[in-house]
Amino acid sequence: MVLAVVPTGALNGVTRIPRTAAAQAVSPFTGTVQTQLWGGQWWEYSIDFWSQTGDDALALMAFLTNLNGPESEFLLADPAQARTDNVGAGQIAGASQTGRSVTTDTWSNSTLIFKAGQMLHFGSDIGTRSHMVTADVTSSGTGTATLPIWPALRESPADNSVIEYQAPAVKLKLAGPVPQIIDPHASYRVSFDARESV
Repeated sequence: MVLAVVPTGALNGVTRIPRTAAAQAVSPFTGTVQTQLWGGQWWEYSIDFWSQTGDDALALMAFLTNLNGPESEFLLADPAQARTDNVGAGQIAGASQTGRSVTTDTWSNSTLIFKAGQMLHFGSDIGTRSHMVTADVTSSGTGTATLPIWPALRESPADNSVIEYQAPAVKLKLAGPVPQIIDPHASYRVSFDARESV
């Protein structure tokens, strides 16, 4: 299934929120805090667009309306994460990987391939999985690298899956209705919240 990509030509800003399923209990006697992690991790987004007029505005309204609320998944490629450098054609190295790191290969040799905070995804369309690299990573002399990532892997990526780092995207669903604000001059303004589709 091919997912639609939200048009970002008039994107004003994106707020990205990492969420962790956790519960905390605070002792009323000592004030100590116990934290229980339940394992779930996902991204939430607030996405804001500049006011638009004309065909571009109508196309964005149609895109959002056609999602039919939370029914349909879509992709968001964050322009702030786009990269033009070429550090190799990174791939997943080995099946059955789990946890918060992933072993990779086919990078350029001995190269800084990720800076902490940069995003990547592997998979495509409904299989897209978005992750942040949480520390600087330099490839080995043979082009291998272990990437520390957040969130943890939800399922093991296939061996030799391609890693997209130049235009990383996240798979989302709308978190609620999207009001379409229209002023008397037919200028459209829209903001909406979305949650990673896991």
